[in-house]
Amino acid sequence: MRDDEIELFVEYMLDICKKMVECGAEARRVESTAEYMTSAYGFELRCANAINAMVEISIKAPNGHHYTQASRVMMTGTDLGKLERLNDLARKICAEHPDVQTIGYWINEEKKFVYPAWMELVGYLTMTFGFTLFFGGSIMDGIASALISIVVFALNLLLNHFIQASQNKLFYTFFACFLSGCLAILLVRMGLGMHPDKIMIGDVMIFIPGLNIVNGVRELFYRDIITGLYRLIEALMLAVAITAGFGIAILAFGGVLV
Repeated sequence: MRDDEIELFVEYMLDICKKMVECGAEARRVESTAEYMTSAYGFELRCANAINAMVEISIKAPNGHHYTQASRVMMTGTDLGKLERLNDLARKICAEHPDVQTIGYWINEEKKFVYPAWMELVGYLTMTFGFTLFFGGSIMDGIASALISIVVFALNLLLNHFIQASQNKLFYTFFACFLSGCLAILLVRMGLGMHPDKIMIGDVMIFIPGLNIVNGVRELFYRDIITGLYRLIEALMLAVAITAGFGIAILAFGGVLV
């Protein structure tokens, strides 16, 4: 490869690794992907460092030149479907050794894939309804929880997709939980549902940072201390925001769950 092609190859590799972090991938998986792709093209991986806030890759070419690039990760979430597609893309690149132009084309095609909004909404509805029933709520409680999830979905769509509030996940989580708590109590007082606590439990499952906690603990065992602590601290802060949001909502309506 020419120098400009190597720079482009590192850029594309960094792009794949960054998107994996955004989807919730473990640091070790991201770094292993960079290592496999580098080896497949005959380069030596000098450094691959992935944390929730940044990805950095440095390689050494056969001609002795070093190439280093880094990218800031502005937002993270959970998208296991996209993570699986990125893994398949990385394996395909390692197996077929396409030129950099083809790699760029494949990455652009992946960027075009977007889940339909109705599919995400169905996920919100079924999760909140199901968990409300699971924790002892009635059918009407489940319906109320599902209706609130529609509001949360619309808020997420508005803030995260249009205003990019996903960069401030803490504020979004607090505000969405506060709104959910208020709506749960209001719906019960209007006669839709009987147990506001069960309705809130169904809706709180939308916000629980379960994958962050699991990955954070695993990465601590892998000795990825910085990444593990980053995930666990973020999960703790989100837990505080969830508690504060629902707690203030309860206090605002008298502090009594009827």
